[in-house]
Amino acid sequence: ARSIMGVMMLAAGTGTPLGVRAEGIDEAAVLDAVIDLVERKFDEGA
Repeated sequence: ARSIMGVMMLAAGTGTPLGVRAEGIDEAAVLDAVIDLVERKFDEGA
């Protein structure tokens, strides 16, 4: 997916392995932010 909406639309269940790749000058920060968002369960409180 090329956007966070695309990631959310994957409908991957809990425990589903996902690969994430970022390219560009801020790739490390982007990967950290995506990992944080997933660990927070997209702030859905689940």
